[in-house]
Amino acid sequence: MEFFSRLVESYKHQVMQKIKKDNLLDEMKEALEIYPGIVFGFSQPIQDNVEEYVAGVKSSLVIKIFGENLHQLEELATQTATTIFGVRGVEDVNIFRSIGLPELQIKLEESRMAQYAVSMADAQAVIEMAIGGKANG
Repeated sequence: MEFFSRLVESYKHQVMQKIKKDNLLDEMKEALEIYPGIVFGFSQPIQDNVEEYVAGVKSSLVIKIFGENLHQLEELATQTATTIFGVRGVEDVNIFRSIGLPELQIKLEESRMAQYAVSMADAQAVIEMAIGGKANG
């Protein structure tokens, strides 16, 4: 889930004169630690778009580990994160967790949909709006 927020201009002016970006991020992370199990990342919208386009994920540096066994991959990801977290200059280390996350598979049957004159694109658009929260129109 992704949220975009911007500082209110009057507050932004006030904050930027008194605090450095790194200190502001530290304060925001500390304030958000009360929400267990949520990994927060802070970045700039244009930077996010470029990084996601290049690597397929929102990050400047990505380590991808491939394999069949999800439990083993999770363990390797944790070991890797622990190792690189100690590297000078590394600020945030996040692991994309795939075990235990809810997954929904929807199998569309085109022949049955055709009986009701529903196209694959129309069905997918409705599903996207219902699940992903995309605005209609």
